[in-house]
Amino acid sequence: MNKTDMEFFETYKRLDRLCSDVFGLRNGGVTRYIDELKAIGYGCTEDCKTLKRLRHIRNQMAHDEGTFDYQVCDRDDIIWLNAFYNRIMKRTDPLAVHYRAGRKAQNTVRNNVHHSVQHNSSRHRKNRKANVIFNIIFFLIIIACACCIYFFEFN
Repeated sequence: MNKTDMEFFETYKRLDRLCSDVFGLRNGGVTRYIDELKAIGYGCTEDCKTLKRLRHIRNQMAHDEGTFDYQVCDRDDIIWLNAFYNRIMKRTDPLAVHYRAGRKAQNTVRNNVHHSVQHNSSRHRKNRKANVIFNIIFFLIIIACACCIYFFEFN
């Protein structure tokens, strides 16, 4: 195994540990990340394709015979793995962006519902005040009518 391959292998393991930590797994973090991308419909994105390709290279290194006899990866693969690791740490990776967008949409719906409830409750208070005033006026008219009837009947 040459120096580039060893660095790739270590960099991949570092990313796999991070993904495993994110998903609460002991191992298989990159595989789980890929599965999550597929589950949300991001299976055809460049990130997903690159992760699959790099996972395949890592699996070749770990399981196939003779992979140490030739260079399996190149420097760009290591750079990509490091960049993706940093994207996860900064929460700019595809899953983080997707879930953050989902939460914003939920918060927007929640805020709209809250505003609607507040608007309806203030309208309800106004209607309630109008009903109370109407009932008082109606009650006063009934009393006035009763007084008039009493006054004219007994006079």
